[in-house]
Amino acid sequence: MKRLSFVGLLCLLVIIIGCTKIDLSGIWKGKLTSASGNKIDVETLFKQNNRDISGTLTLRDFGGQLKIAGSVEGNKLSFNTEMTSGLYISFVGNIEQMVIKGKADVTIEGPNVPGGIRTETMTLELTKK
Repeated sequence: MKRLSFVGLLCLLVIIIGCTKIDLSGIWKGKLTSASGNKIDVETLFKQNNRDISGTLTLRDFGGQLKIAGSVEGNKLSFNTEMTSGLYISFVGNIEQMVIKGKADVTIEGPNVPGGIRTETMTLELTKK
């Protein structure tokens, strides 16, 4: 009987933990890191409405601010930015212990870019402030 009670309690804990909602709303700071190790300071302001994410992503070294639209499901986060001044970012990653980490495809378009367009996969890591 004790074993059955323990198993029941364990199942209840799994259900409670699984239903815990991650709230990303607020300011997150971190780095966007290229494959060659170059780092760009990033600050995001996330606004969360259920699964929907909106807000801004600021590239502090470049002074550019991009609008974000995306979603969160469980511990998975994905978002895209609007194309602004020839810059677009598509992100997919995970949320673990209030750290967001994943891959960002950064696309740059413009007359000064060889071939007119370039996409580089970078790592984005953010922590909540």
